[in-house]
Amino acid sequence: MTTLAWISCAPLVVLICWSSVFAAKDRAVILNQLWVAAVGEAIWLIQAIAGGILSRGGGGADDFVTWISYAIIALLMLPGAAAVAFVERTRYSSVVMVVVSFVMLVMQWRMHGIWEGVA
Repeated sequence: MTTLAWISCAPLVVLICWSSVFAAKDRAVILNQLWVAAVGEAIWLIQAIAGGILSRGGGGADDFVTWISYAIIALLMLPGAAAVAFVERTRYSSVVMVVVSFVMLVMQWRMHGIWEGVA
């Protein structure tokens, strides 16, 4: 599960960097950024499914309810940011994408801690 957790961070880091540049240049989110977000969303979905399967088999998170709650909320965040990007065609769509991506990175860190039994 650890490898998948860190792979899921890659699109988020790309989105943070890319959207930060766009926000600094006073530009809105573009379709290619939303494709990166879709890839990140797909990886998070795979991670949630894998976590559910592993926990059902006896391994996995010590506190599965908290872990799956984080996963479900995270799965709702990127589509929400994409909706804002379509509605708000100013630099603030890029700011929202940066904030959501950063929050998801923090959630991934927490989920990793819960999975490993550290937190």
